[in-house]
Amino acid sequence: MPFVALVLGAGGLVGRAFHVGVLDALAEHRAWDPRRADLVVGTSAGAALAANLRAGLAAPDLFARTVGERVSPEAEELIARLPPHRPLPDGRREGLPLPPANPVLVVPAALGQRVGIAWAGLAPRGTGDHSSIAEEIRALHPRHWPAQPTWLCAVRLRDGRRVVFGRDDRVFPDLGTAVEASTAVPGRFRPVRIGGADHVDGGAWSATNADLVAGLGFDTVVVSSPMSGGDGWARAYHRWHLDREVAAIRRSGSRVVVLQPEGDLAARMAGDSMDAARVPEVARAARAFAVSALDDEEAQEALGTRPSQAV
Repeated sequence: MPFVALVLGAGGLVGRAFHVGVLDALAEHRAWDPRRADLVVGTSAGAALAANLRAGLAAPDLFARTVGERVSPEAEELIARLPPHRPLPDGRREGLPLPPANPVLVVPAALGQRVGIAWAGLAPRGTGDHSSIAEEIRALHPRHWPAQPTWLCAVRLRDGRRVVFGRDDRVFPDLGTAVEASTAVPGRFRPVRIGGADHVDGGAWSATNADLVAGLGFDTVVVSSPMSGGDGWARAYHRWHLDREVAAIRRSGSRVVVLQPEGDLAARMAGDSMDAARVPEVARAARAFAVSALDDEEAQEALGTRPSQAV
């Protein structure tokens, strides 16, 4: 098997459903187990899913749980550790507008062409308590951090700099806290305090942060990017950044397989990314989309796999 990095981008609950469909297609149709990735880079929703994979939850079980089907006995044992589910709060306040979290971030955002950093600075501090995410991850991971390389991305609110938990030794929280920081959507969820600094969603820097793997010697990089496919200026912006990141990876000698929603699937995913009602249908549609996309000869060669006879 090739030396593979897996990149899981931001995208909220709907984006997570896209990831689940993509990962199940990789496992069932291409006979490649995402848990075996030599490095997983996760941002926001992708960070939470990276933690699930590193806990040992297989892609078919993640898919089954998402669409309401029965999971394997192994997955049942892991899921039994989880605390009672707490729905995520809206996190947005009614009434008078709150002051921006850090308006000076507009300057570095403009210099670095990072619209998301400006958004993080101009949005009010989120108030939603999403600590339940951290609690669930800690229940799945008795260790401080997975043994396999796992990098989770967030943004430091005081200066707009990207922080990569699991890679940057200076700031090294437990996995649950890192996921909570990576998913702290500006203006919606409260920032997470780590190492004396507040951190917010890593998607404010990049929806994928795929550039982190450029030059690291991977044979293949698989990128699941829920936010860069489809129409609209925001998706065009994320696609522009992803194209630059992918170009850098390819210049370094790695093959890249990019899976991003197109056509009808992209239309289904438009709108509120935190709409839980659409999750099962998006997961199913993403799986069908990914099965077709992975039949591409370039993808087959990059993964060193052939279609599973079971599909």
